[in-house]
Amino acid sequence: MNAPATLAPPLQAMGAPSAHSLDHDLRWQPADELPTWGARALEALVTSFGALQGCLYAADGPEGTRELLRIAAFATPAQAGLERVPFGQGVLGQAAQSGKPRFFELPPEELAPMATARTALVEVAPRGLAILPLIYNGATQGLLELSAPEAFDSAAQARLAALAEPMAATLLNQANQLRVQALLHEAQQRTEQLMAQEEEMRQNMEEMQATQEALRDIAAEQERA
Repeated sequence: MNAPATLAPPLQAMGAPSAHSLDHDLRWQPADELPTWGARALEALVTSFGALQGCLYAADGPEGTRELLRIAAFATPAQAGLERVPFGQGVLGQAAQSGKPRFFELPPEELAPMATARTALVEVAPRGLAILPLIYNGATQGLLELSAPEAFDSAAQARLAALAEPMAATLLNQANQLRVQALLHEAQQRTEQLMAQEEEMRQNMEEMQATQEALRDIAAEQERA
């Protein structure tokens, strides 16, 4: 097989969306669910930064057992990537725990075969890797991973850093909404349980009253006899 191809920097920018379009794609829409938003946002980021592949993760779980949950993937092989990554484990988990972005520039021969992006015509080896924790209020709310045919320069790194906080705020807002929904569901279940218990108590009281009335009727008949 021929060596993986590389793309020249000018080709990366072709078809890149405008800043307004990217902002729109990153914004939460009323009909969105987390996977829907994640897939749209990731595709827009891949296109905007001339990336080859990408994964987007949301932070999940309580403090002490937090992990990254993959909510979207773009152009990654079926066996690539991780569905769940505990904080502190591996490169992604360490980045999530430290909150520090990491940018790599590697020669193609140092990349695993699955890291290449394939089409019917060409196989492209990424030279750049960005691992960007999404931080809001000092806490990691998610993580973005992008690979690109060339290393991310300082301008691209600055653009990614500027997008991290609003994306993190979106993830935090949705996590809070899910918690509220879970609490409401739990409260509704408790209310239904209480109502069922009250109905059972009412039926028991009616049965007791009916039994007492029957006993009084029997006693009255015995007195008349």
